[in-house]
Amino acid sequence: MFSDVSLGVYFDCLSRKGPSSSAFMKRHHLITFHLVLSTFLLPFLLMIPFSGFMHLAAGGESVTSEKVFDLTAPVPEDASERDAFLEKAFADKGLDAGFERVVKKGERLVFFPLSRTHYEVQLTETGGEVFKVIPSLRRSMMELHKGHGPKLFRFFEMFFGIGLILMALSGVWMAILVPMYRGKLFWSFGIGALLFFAAAFL
Repeated sequence: MFSDVSLGVYFDCLSRKGPSSSAFMKRHHLITFHLVLSTFLLPFLLMIPFSGFMHLAAGGESVTSEKVFDLTAPVPEDASERDAFLEKAFADKGLDAGFERVVKKGERLVFFPLSRTHYEVQLTETGGEVFKVIPSLRRSMMELHKGHGPKLFRFFEMFFGIGLILMALSGVWMAILVPMYRGKLFWSFGIGALLFFAAAFL
C-alpha cells in the first residue's frame, strides 16, 4: 500500500505532468480501488504470513486429543453410507459430528474442517475409536492457511487469492504511471524474481 508521503509525491508528479481531468480521475479511481481492496483483505494479509512464519520459525503446532467413545460396528466403505453411519453413531451418543466432509487417511477417518474442534476415527476390525481433537490457536490458523477451514472460509480464500493478485497489479500499475518510480520498480522486481527462483530451484 502507498503511504501518505508516496501518495503526495504521486499526486505532485501528476500535477506537474499536467494530466487531463479524465486521466486524473482514472488514476484516482485506481488508487481508491487499491487502498479499499488492500484494507478489506488486511486480516488475510496479516494471518497468512504470520501463520506461515510461526510454522517455520517455531515448529509444529499442537492439538489436544481425547477418546470419546467406540464404534461397535464396521464403518462402511462407501462415502455416502459412511457419512450416514457416522452421523447416526454420533447422534446415538448425543453428539454432533459437525463435519463438512470426511477424508480417509490410512486407517484414520478425519472430520473436516480441521481449524476448529473436530473428530477423528481410528479404524479397527470391529469398528473404531473416536477421538475429539482440539487444535491450538496456532494450529487453527495453520489449518486455515492450508485451506482446511470451513467451506465458506475456503471460498473466501479463493477470493483472497484473486484480490491479492489485483492488489499487486494495481500497485505496480500506479508505480509505472509515475516516471520517478519506474526504475526502482523494475530493479526491485528483478532482484525479487532472482531471489525467488534461486531459493526455490537451486
